[in-house]
Amino acid sequence: MKRFLTIFAAAAALLVAGCQKAEVEDNLNIGSSTIVVSNAGATQDIVFTANADWTIASDQAWVTFDREKGAAGKVTVTLTIAANEGTDDRSAKVTVKAGTKETVFNIEQKALTGFESVIVYNIDEKAQDITIAVKYNVDYKVVVAEDSPWLTVTKTKAAPVEGSIVVRAAANSQLGSREGSFAIVGDNFSQTYKVVQSAAWTPTVKASGRFLGRREYLYKDNAYQTAEQFAVDLETEEGDVITLVLNIGDGVEDPLAVPVGSYVADEGGTLEAGTFAIKGNNKFYTGIVTAKGSDVSIEDGEVTVADEGDEVSITAALVDNNGVTWSYSYAGAFASVKDDFEVMTIPSADKPKFNSCTNTYYKTKANEWTITFWATAAPSEGVPALAYIPVTLYSEAGDPASLEIPEGTYTFTDVELDYSKNGNSDFEPGTFTISMNTSDQIFYKVLNKDATLTLTKNEDGTYKFDLRAKIGDGYYFDADYNQVNVDGTYDYHAAWDNVVIPEAEEGVKPYPDVDTEFKTVMTTQVVWVGTPISDKNLFFVSFSSVDWNFTANFALCVDKEAWEFVPMEGRTSYTEEPVPDGVYKFSKTPGNKTLIPVTRGATAYYSIANSWTGTTSLLTGGTLELKNGSAIFNLEAKAGENTIKFTGTLPFAPAYGMIRDRSAWASSVTLVTE
Repeated sequence: MKRFLTIFAAAAALLVAGCQKAEVEDNLNIGSSTIVVSNAGATQDIVFTANADWTIASDQAWVTFDREKGAAGKVTVTLTIAANEGTDDRSAKVTVKAGTKETVFNIEQKALTGFESVIVYNIDEKAQDITIAVKYNVDYKVVVAEDSPWLTVTKTKAAPVEGSIVVRAAANSQLGSREGSFAIVGDNFSQTYKVVQSAAWTPTVKASGRFLGRREYLYKDNAYQTAEQFAVDLETEEGDVITLVLNIGDGVEDPLAVPVGSYVADEGGTLEAGTFAIKGNNKFYTGIVTAKGSDVSIEDGEVTVADEGDEVSITAALVDNNGVTWSYSYAGAFASVKDDFEVMTIPSADKPKFNSCTNTYYKTKANEWTITFWATAAPSEGVPALAYIPVTLYSEAGDPASLEIPEGTYTFTDVELDYSKNGNSDFEPGTFTISMNTSDQIFYKVLNKDATLTLTKNEDGTYKFDLRAKIGDGYYFDADYNQVNVDGTYDYHAAWDNVVIPEAEEGVKPYPDVDTEFKTVMTTQVVWVGTPISDKNLFFVSFSSVDWNFTANFALCVDKEAWEFVPMEGRTSYTEEPVPDGVYKFSKTPGNKTLIPVTRGATAYYSIANSWTGTTSLLTGGTLELKNGSAIFNLEAKAGENTIKFTGTLPFAPAYGMIRDRSAWASSVTLVTE
């Protein structure tokens, strides 16, 4: 509005242009200290009396006179102000001298207003007034375009010299933005204003769907519950992506059908039908909004999906953690779910579809290459058609900058990971692990230790792929999440040529044992360990997969009066009472809000373990602050002879917002005093 008022101040002077001569004559005289004229310029006689010879001059070339000096007497001088062709206001100083007397006055001229152009207002979807301040001494009217009935004139003239025009814009309840216009019209001028009003809903240009199957389970009513989910992907013209994960219930008849219905935010993580997953409920496959390049955390809202035959309509009003509503809509064809889902329905094809490839660089024995692909045909008659097959290859340890999958024949291994040592150090180069799933979620194991996977790269960059294994010991989970075994063993042989494997992405690299900033966290575990030391409440806090490389264990201590275990209704082993906020200072002496060094068995609860380098740093000082759901690190630790600083801020969110009672551990907790 400020911009417009500036523009219209100039426009106001032009409104006067129709009676310009009169306005200048009425206002311009030798006694005026300031004279304001429009950008069109003016010509005016100046009359004064002098009792001595006189001169008149201007400090600007665009102000001129028909004569610049003369003798005493009654004097008439014609002053001419040229038109202002610029876009800035300008001023000039005029000096009249007669003998020893001197009079100075200023001329201020407005900028070119651009009445030939269109002034544009961009407004939001709410009902609002557009107010325009005006100065005028000529007749005018405000005309609203016929195609803009949502614009109405509520106020025009208010005074003979100055006042305001008010145009009312109604609220926009439609799905798309709209444009309207009005004009201020006089005998010799016309100024047009365009109003662009955004929609309450941001339109999306593309919609597609993916059936996600049975994703997770939740322990409820003394049994494991199952849920099936459907992802709806929307995309705006600006490239924002909205993924809505809809919980559609158990036992869906047609998983490829559009999931018609209304869905509310799944705030409790129940995965009940008619809800949609929200970010932060990190146990489950969750929805996400990526707007203007950043992920937006959604906490509430409503989604509706309607199938109207040839068209699908979708609306999503999503409320973020700052209370801002992100509203999206879609109307049109729905990209075929079956096409997106073809890898799970095993259509006829002769090559697998590779989804991703990641190289994880280790400091120990091997690099880890993770390849996930969808098999697209049964390899032989009578053998189950496998769908989703994650393969992990282990090659010689090398430079992480090299992202080309090593060729060769890999042999099957099922050696268990030993994280107490060096990450994956028990996996030898030249081995692979594999999982084998069918489209109906039956899982098979590899039974023979001499199973092989051979990769050979062709000259054109494609690969020959040969997998040979005996599979069996199948199982699946029933509706109560009980494991049900499937009989049968099979000789599985898959051989493809000219298959495209995407270039590997760079995965995890080992962090050196140097100052480190924590940036990500996968899970946060918090348990209450009773009052084992100095009669104070003790909490064990574990941050898992911090930056995908670290496991951090801490023991936080608060006074008995500062916190009390209050059991949840129906789940007496848990509490929703949060760990008190505040700054927990490292101390070997337990006190209120201290971070103390304790051990339980072989686990040190004052340590940060670097899983991939195999080193553990023990805390020696610093603070861990809990504040508004975040953990703020400012810690020091020793790794061998090195002192390392750990900083950064991570979400502090115990699983499901609950803390478990582990007071039975109290007797095994030992304070480290060395």
